[in-house]
Parts: sequence; structure tokens; C-alpha cells
Amino acid sequence: MRIFASALLGALALASMDTAIAESRLQPSTPKPPKPELQLKAPASLPDLVVIKAVRGPDYSNGQGRIFLQVKNVGTAAVGKSQGLATHDNNVGCGTYFMVPALAPGAISSHTIRYCEDVAKGTRIRVIADQTKKYAESKENNNRLFFNW
Repeated sequence: MRIFASALLGALALASMDTAIAESRLQPSTPKPPKPELQLKAPASLPDLVVIKAVRGPDYSNGQGRIFLQVKNVGTAAVGKSQGLATHDNNVGCGTYFMVPALAPGAISSHTIRYCEDVAKGTRIRVIADQTKKYAESKENNNRLFFNW
């Protein structure tokens, strides 16, 4: 009886395996759906103030120098008015603040500012746009430009 039951169970197992193989052969394989693409978020629209030009201009009659400079919003959003700063690179000596007006994307503002009296030739000057970091920008490390007096 045990042999008969074992033989019967083995025959049933083989029959069900044959049926499964036959079913898989009869049905075409269904393609797997493609993996969902990586969804990249569009970058946030932010302004980006950059000092694109800063040079020494002629001195005033009282010995104060001038700095001609330009600030550009290279970002993708408008920015409100902000404060800039021109100062000695080592923060020793004088500094001059200037106001940068509100700028649309791609807009440039030009400034002529008075600078310190009797600045030694070769002094390294740093000009910073949005010196107070009033606005979040797409790049915070490009707000400065250096030049030698």
C-alpha cells in the first residue's frame, strides 16, 4: 500500500509539472514594464548675483579713489535690492558700501563708488555683491571679485 501511495503521489507530481511546463510554453511571455525613469526635480528658480567687473577709476581731487563696477544677476529669478561692499582683501583699511538695485534675470547694474584715500598701489581689493547674504542664491560662492589697486 505504501508503495502504491508513493507511486501515485510521484505520478501526480510529474503530471502537474508537465502541465506547468506545457502552460508556460503555450503562453507568450509578457514583457516586463520598463523601470520608471529617475524623476529629476527642476532646479528651483533662484537669483545669482555676480560682480562681473571691478576696476580702479581716476582719483577725485581730494585723493579718494573711484571704483567702477558692474553686478549682474546670472540666476533664473529676479532679486530685490541688496547691499554690496568694496574693501581691502585683508579687511584692514577702509570699506565702502554700495546699493545694488533690484535686478531681473540677466540684468546688469553699473556703479561708480568712492574708495579710500591714499590706497597703496598693488593693494588687493575685494568687491562683494549681496554682502549681507540677504537673498538665497543658486551659487553663494561666486559673489566676489578681486582686483589690484
